[in-house]
This record gives sequence, C-alpha cells and structure tokens, in this order.
Amino acid sequence: MLENHAGTKKLAVGAQVWIVNVGNPYMTQSDGGYRVLVPDAYQIGQTIVLFVKRKGWAIATPVGGKLELKKDLTSDILLSPVDSSEFLSPAQLERFLENLPEKLKSQVNPDGKAGEVDPERVVKEYATEHGLQEGEVVAKITALVKQYKQSSDLGKQCLAAVYRKDLKQAAARCEQHATSKVELLKKQRQEVESLSKGHSEIDRQDEPSFAYGSGDIIRITGPLTRFSSDIEPRGSHDALSVKAPSDKSTPAQLEEARRQLIKLTEEVVAEFRATGDTYYASYQFDEALKAYKEGLSYAEKKDLPTIWADMQWEIGLANSGIGIRTIDAAIQENLAEAANRFKEAQTVYTKSAFPESWAAIENNLGNVLKNQGIRTGGRPAPSSSLTP
Repeated sequence: MLENHAGTKKLAVGAQVWIVNVGNPYMTQSDGGYRVLVPDAYQIGQTIVLFVKRKGWAIATPVGGKLELKKDLTSDILLSPVDSSEFLSPAQLERFLENLPEKLKSQVNPDGKAGEVDPERVVKEYATEHGLQEGEVVAKITALVKQYKQSSDLGKQCLAAVYRKDLKQAAARCEQHATSKVELLKKQRQEVESLSKGHSEIDRQDEPSFAYGSGDIIRITGPLTRFSSDIEPRGSHDALSVKAPSDKSTPAQLEEARRQLIKLTEEVVAEFRATGDTYYASYQFDEALKAYKEGLSYAEKKDLPTIWADMQWEIGLANSGIGIRTIDAAIQENLAEAANRFKEAQTVYTKSAFPESWAAIENNLGNVLKNQGIRTGGRPAPSSSLTP
C-alpha cells in the first residue's frame, strides 16, 4: 500500500485495511504489506471492495476500493490526501453517482414521505468528507450529469434522473437497463454449462483464503473457491465435480466464460438493486420489493452466495418498509417475511466470517422484532430507520 505525497510514492505504514462487509481490520506492516481475510463465500471473478482507515488519507486507486478477486490477485493500492483534487476526477465522480441511489435510500425514515430525499445533502457530505469546496463539487457533478442525461446508456440516464430527483424516470431507466442485459446473461449461462460438461474433478479446500500485500501489491496466498454452475450447495467443502472438456474447449476458456458470467450477473443484479433503491427512496416499497425479487432471481446461493445474501437483505428491508406503513394482517405478514429474509442473509453473512454485515443485519432484525411486538391498528411504529 502506497501514499501519494505530491507525486512521490511512499509506503503506507500503520494503516488499517479490510474488505467491506467483512470487517476484521489488519494493520499494514513496515514494508507496506498487509493481510485481509477473504471468506470462502466470495468467488474468484467477483468484485470486492476494500476500505482503508488512515487519518487524512483515502483510497485513490482502485477507485472506490473496488477490484476483481483473482487467484493470483495483484493490485496497487494508492492512497491520496483526503482533500486531494483526485477526488474531483471523472472516475471518482462516476463512482459517486453510481452510489447515489443507495445513498438516497439511506435517507428514508419510518415517518418520512415521498420527495424528502435530497441529492444535495449527499453532495455536501462528499464535499465535507474530502475537504472540498461544495460549489466546485456541485459544478463538476452537474457537468457529468448533463453528459449522462444525453448519453444513450440507460444506466447513465438512470443516474442522471436520480440526481435530478426524477425518481420515477430513474427507476424506469434502471429497470430497462437491467432487462436489456438479461438475454446476454442467459446466453452466457448456457455457454458455461456447455463448457462445463466433461471437465475433470477438482478439489475444494476448506481453509480460508488470504490476500497479502508486500510493498505496493496484494496477493492471494491461500486457495480460493471457484464459481460453479454445478448443483453444489455452498458451505460444502467436498470435492467439486467438473467434467473433462468437450470438443475444443479448454480449462482457460471455461474459466474466462465463468468470469464473464459472474460479471454479467453482478451487473444485472446491481441494476435491479439500483431500481429497487430508487423506488425505496421514493417510498414506493411495493415496487422496490418487486425489483429486489427480480434481482434475486438471477443470483443462486450456490454460485454467488454474497450477492444472493445481499438481495435477501434488500428484500427484508423492503418488507420492513411495507410492514411499518400498512394495516391489519399485512403488518405481521410483511414484518415476519422481513425477519425471515434477514435470517436467510445471515446464513451467508455469518458472525464469524462477516462480522460487519452480520451486525448490521442483526440490527435490522432487532428493529423488525420490536415492530412485530408494538404495531397495532396500522399506526407507524416509532423505531429507527431500517436501512443498513
């Protein structure tokens, strides 16, 4: 891990680093090296997000701490001063807009109403976090939003509409963007299934994997499980049956096909999740629930358990939002369903492997159980927000 001192790179010693959702921070050593636990639930080819805690510094690259998990993971992690102009770069502001639906969702309150979420508040928080002039941040984002609005990319149109608080149009564009990729996802899944036929058996080891960095790189030093289209329940560490290649297919082709499948799955689910977040931010919890369930339908627990768990979590939040705002039997129906979904998410996000996510879900579950005990006659329960 390195620090950027006015163009000169120096080792970042004594910084804390961890994977978002996992927690368990590690301290960088005198050579800038560090170790982070990679739970078995993560698959090779999946995107993970790193977080670094170091006063006055933030991750510049990879942008947002996002990187692809690889068997031989090697990636520079560069920190810049938190108030650096780097955080006004197009790449950083694109990441800001990408996170906007989720940020607006977090502003939803139990006693709130449609129209209250405020993108400007998110901009102010970003400017404050990075010690930047709010006006400069607004000007840069406004210019980028103008480009997004004029783009033919439905995903960018969605984010532009979110920033303008046109959440109805935003949800429609996000959903269209997700739907446009579904056929590609289905074709990629068929390709993986075809290439998987006949591949020889490989062993799945059951010790956890570690990413290790020395100086300016991070490396995986332990074994990592692979994405599989076979019907093998997650959590099992028995041998995984994959058959010998047929025709002219090779293990490398299969590996690349699986990588592409994971990427497409992440993209499709993320778009449906953004659709749901946008509906949630506009207090349309029924529509949010539909979008989250649609996203879940493309993520199998056995293949991508963390993505599956994320969508269970989101569904639970949507059910919670409905449950504290409805009447009669629907109250307990939705709150009970929310509790069930949170518990499902915790079958992946366990206390031992994912303490950070487990604690957040446990808080959500506690709120739901509290509301189940005090909701009467359709009156909103006076509990805190259910968002993570």
